[in-house]
Amino acid sequence: MIYRYDDTNPDGRTARLLAEQAIQRAAGERSRVAESDDLVREPGARYIDFLLPGLLGMNMMGSGMWSLGFAIVYARKQKLLKRLVASPMSRAEYLLSFLLARLVLLIAEVGALLGFGALVFGVPLRGPLWQLALVCVATALAFSALGLLVASRARTIEAVSG
Repeated sequence: MIYRYDDTNPDGRTARLLAEQAIQRAAGERSRVAESDDLVREPGARYIDFLLPGLLGMNMMGSGMWSLGFAIVYARKQKLLKRLVASPMSRAEYLLSFLLARLVLLIAEVGALLGFGALVFGVPLRGPLWQLALVCVATALAFSALGLLVASRARTIEAVSG
């Protein structure tokens, strides 16, 4: 009997032991079945391979919502938005400055997280880089939009409560 399993995966080790017990029980106490292990180590099956994309998404969500939503709510509370309206800068330019700053920081955040994962844990990057860049930009824009939505809701809550 040859057992093929990933010994770095706790579920793989447990499945191997359970299968061995069932086979030996079926063979009977006296006739022990010969066994050997064929270890399989697939990249992408480790816990870190699932954790790193989750960390990347959570990082993009947190920074996308906090970079726009919190900054605009803070500027409103400090009465900076009223001053900026009097400046020659338009509202679109003000919003685009936040979005551009967010996209520039996105490159550093994603690069640092993926580089750390690749260098320290050997996490492979699957697929072309342009697809990763496209997904990251779309995600950053989506969470920035949610940050703006939260900022606008904070204004209505502030108006109702005080």
